[in-house]
Amino acid sequence: MRWLCDCVPPLRKSLWIPLIQGTAKHCMYKSETCTLHGAHMAWSNNRYKSVEHKVVTNATTERYSVAYFLCPSYDSPIGACEEPSPYRTFTFGEYRRRVQEDVKKMGKKIGLPNFLL
Repeated sequence: MRWLCDCVPPLRKSLWIPLIQGTAKHCMYKSETCTLHGAHMAWSNNRYKSVEHKVVTNATTERYSVAYFLCPSYDSPIGACEEPSPYRTFTFGEYRRRVQEDVKKMGKKIGLPNFLL
């Protein structure tokens, strides 16, 4: 993942890492991790873990996020390639609807645990 920023540092190993600003007040940072959603955990049979996306902002600097991974179609089945899987097979549409319901009801994303066997 690459960060293009203006004074808003990324998080690495639970510590905020300051970025060196260039002459144009912009910098690039190559992260060792990327954010995965719950479907990736199901596809990988929990080998790859999803993390909560957190951003710290300040009052003087705007921050923009751009998703560069696209989602599968809503009728795409999500399931592990290897058996046994701790999750039932579900569609990406089911997953998205469940995440939206979680946020409305509980104020946060629960997502994948809803599909445990």
